[in-house]
Amino acid sequence: MMGYKGVKFDDKGQNILASGLIIQLQDGENYTAVWPKANAAKAPVLPYKGW
Repeated sequence: MMGYKGVKFDDKGQNILASGLIIQLQDGENYTAVWPKANAAKAPVLPYKGW
């Protein structure tokens, strides 16, 4: 999942204000932001349980 703080392109056409966000399926039905810590709603569950 991608997030952004705004849109500003460098000379190569890349948005330098873009940022990443990792989400995890927790409790079998809720997707929760887990990284980066500044944007995390909950801590990641490790090890991740398989399907």
